[in-house]
Amino acid sequence: MTRLPSASDFNIHNSLDEIRACEHFLGKTIAEAERLLAEAPHYYDEDFIHMGPKAFDFYMQAAINCVKVATDDDVIRAMRAAISTRFEINDLTLGTERVLEMINYIVEHFDQFGPDAQDTFFLDLKAAYVQLGERIRAQSSVLS
Repeated sequence: MTRLPSASDFNIHNSLDEIRACEHFLGKTIAEAERLLAEAPHYYDEDFIHMGPKAFDFYMQAAINCVKVATDDDVIRAMRAAISTRFEINDLTLGTERVLEMINYIVEHFDQFGPDAQDTFFLDLKAAYVQLGERIRAQSSVLS
């Protein structure tokens, strides 16, 4: 999708969560969405869970951009929650390639997100991303 998502791209089931995601992101460019996510990742991660698949696919680029400049683990923790939830409810029909791109980047550049590589709680996050990537790839190969 190259155009900005429409309200109907956000709101598939007319749920309050979809409406909220639409209110936050409708009409936002990738750069604007990236700024929102960078400022408050744990506030906007719910929107990534509930926005329709076309909007999710479009705004995953904002998440990827945000991750690439992050220097702490706030964004990657928030996006892991959003992606895991979408995966668990089988709602990664669109955006899978972008999700895997982000996961690959996080795993390959994990040191950029935390100050202490000896922190086991932090390292568990890397393991969780590795496992999530494997599960998404396995499901994607079954669907292909």
